[in-house]
Amino acid sequence: MSKSNSGMTLIEVLIASVILFIAIASVSVVSRTNTLYKQRLELAVVESASIDFIMDEISFYLEFSSETSGQVITENIEYDWEAVLVTKKAIASSIELNVGEVVAERGFLYLYQVSFTHAATKKKTRRFDKVIWRPS
Repeated sequence: MSKSNSGMTLIEVLIASVILFIAIASVSVVSRTNTLYKQRLELAVVESASIDFIMDEISFYLEFSSETSGQVITENIEYDWEAVLVTKKAIASSIELNVGEVVAERGFLYLYQVSFTHAATKKKTRRFDKVIWRPS
């Protein structure tokens, strides 16, 4: 009499389930990593879109007020900024050719070095130079 096995043994079922669990675990790791990268990318996009706005706000404060530090809020994120005067130069409207002296001044150019930091983390975000003209 011949015996016919038409099913899988317990060992085969265990091996198949281990292979299935390894495949599911690797897919979940890849999916989780992808989700984390998407979140970081979204944060970077929001921050980079905010940088132009922040630089414009700081430039406005430097040009139209005497403030050299302050706080800017954008996208519900607070940034502290500080501007350090690097140099101040007079603009000449004409120069006396014989002596090389400035005859009349048309104002001053101010060069500021501006940096702003994320207020919560104190992480320095950006640094830029800004030139501003003010009449004398």
